[in-house]
Amino acid sequence: MWRKQDTKRVLYSIIAANVGVSLLWRIPALQGFMLRNAVLQLPPLRTRPWTFLTSNFSHAGTLHLAVNMLALSSFGSVVAEDFGAYHFAAFYLSAGLASSMTAYLARLRRGSGGRSLGASGAVYACFAATALMHPDAQGAFIFLPGIPIRLGDLLPLLMCFDAAGVLLGWRYLDHFGHLGGALFGIFYTKMPSDDYFPSFDLRDLSTVEELEWATGGLDVTAGKEVELNVFSRDRLEDLKAQVASVSAVESWPERLQKGTPPPPLPQYMPPSAMEEYMASSFL
Repeated sequence: MWRKQDTKRVLYSIIAANVGVSLLWRIPALQGFMLRNAVLQLPPLRTRPWTFLTSNFSHAGTLHLAVNMLALSSFGSVVAEDFGAYHFAAFYLSAGLASSMTAYLARLRRGSGGRSLGASGAVYACFAATALMHPDAQGAFIFLPGIPIRLGDLLPLLMCFDAAGVLLGWRYLDHFGHLGGALFGIFYTKMPSDDYFPSFDLRDLSTVEELEWATGGLDVTAGKEVELNVFSRDRLEDLKAQVASVSAVESWPERLQKGTPPPPLPQYMPPSAMEEYMASSFL
């Protein structure tokens, strides 16, 4: 189930994978292998398509790795809590692929070479998602240290910086990859929640496990309080609109006395509602 320990486990696993791949670069006998299989460069589609993904776990040096992992631990933890653990893992990997594809297509279009590696695009997507979901949270621009800026304002500022890098031909950073990651994060977060999950009807859920999955993996055992994330709240609002209200359930005995039959019995009901329904059947 998608709980807080799972979000930390997934996030730390991604960070550990980045650190592990970076350590492989320090083994001289593996450097040729790493250049062929952990760096995005033209033309990978026919010869090394896996580098679209593996390049996102590879870094040019300790500073490059440290900056990206620090940002990932900050923004990734927020996104993981809001999305859910495995939803976040899918988001992160997809963002990395989108970033790599953007960088690759830009080089292909321009006919330029060069190599690309690093988690910056996926981290940028995490930052974009955080800025959209928590715009009033504060961060700092790399060139204005110590000056707090709303994340909702910092996101367009950083995107303008990368757009300038694209237009002016700056080559030190992968500005196309950054923009690809940012746009993916924006698009993904702004999509309606119904595009993330299929439509669920509580009457089609026959087990507690299915209900937990439908609500984002939350523990729905009776008597326990749970904290809903953004998408779980949206899903529960949809579920509330699809099933009989609690007030209707509680009024079944009265409805029977008036000659009004109760609504059809759904396949899944809370235990308290089931007991009352059964009691009302024998009035």
